[in-house]
Amino acid sequence: MFGLFRLLLAVMVMVMVGHLFWISDFGRYAVFGFFILSGYLMTFLMHESYSYQLDGLKKFVANRVLRLYPAYWVACVFSIFLILCLGEVNTRVVSRSLSLPQTLDIIVVNLTMVSFSLFPHEVGPRLSPATWALTVELFYYCLIGLGVSKTKTRTAVWLCLSLTYVLLTYALGLFWHSRYFALPAGSLPFSIGALLYFLHKENWEPNWIKRPILSSKYLMLALIVNAGIGSKIQLDDSMLDIVELFFYANLLICSLLIYSIIRGDSLVNISKKLDKTLGDYSYPIYLIHWQIGTLASFIVYGNVVSLKYQIAPMAWLVSGILVMFS
Repeated sequence: MFGLFRLLLAVMVMVMVGHLFWISDFGRYAVFGFFILSGYLMTFLMHESYSYQLDGLKKFVANRVLRLYPAYWVACVFSIFLILCLGEVNTRVVSRSLSLPQTLDIIVVNLTMVSFSLFPHEVGPRLSPATWALTVELFYYCLIGLGVSKTKTRTAVWLCLSLTYVLLTYALGLFWHSRYFALPAGSLPFSIGALLYFLHKENWEPNWIKRPILSSKYLMLALIVNAGIGSKIQLDDSMLDIVELFFYANLLICSLLIYSIIRGDSLVNISKKLDKTLGDYSYPIYLIHWQIGTLASFIVYGNVVSLKYQIAPMAWLVSGILVMFS
């Protein structure tokens, strides 16, 4: 039921309007949408498919490992191939992280996707540059598996602590990165997602949430418009505080959108099989979009160039084809 939504988020964050071409910085809005969805799904799985007993935890861990790591390691091999063929000088043109790890600790980070840093995006090089967010995901998978969202009360406490962290970053005058890239920053969207599980389990459906304007289609449109406006005004340094209002409005929109889909509303009337197939593309796109951009620019221009801020239809077309067949 979330397949198409996941694919749309992946496209927003990566291929056409995020990292690769940077027509607009939709990426940050979509990443936290993924975090909310993961908070819901992991809590759902622990309650409905596994358990908090040792056997259930083992199955949960095994499922996550099999789902995340084989595709990730394939992406890493692809990156190594590109780096060896094109050279680090060229691959770093598209992403500064796209180079070979040289030290044992960075090799371990690249093998495990686990970096022991409050700011995982600063740890590099990373053979799959976008995996700083997967470090955040893995951390909260562990917390959810250990029971941080085992009950509604625990989840509510978790949400309160998450909000407290955000407020403290403002009180201490910390930079935006502490509310987006930092490991504790992921706590807020994950805890919101976990709370959505309990709200649905209790059949929480106030009259206002049933209004047509809050259908998944309208909310998806609102998400895109909100991200577009926020990304546009972000270019004006004097409006950065207002940009953060759009970012947190995005949390509300994403939460309502995900809850709408949980309740059975759909973005498009398609079969469950097709929805799942579309969703299956989201993770590979996430893993290899930087690498695809590197390869696409080489194919189109004969050498590796940055595609950011460029209107390059041929490069978009080649990138889309490569993503679809990767």
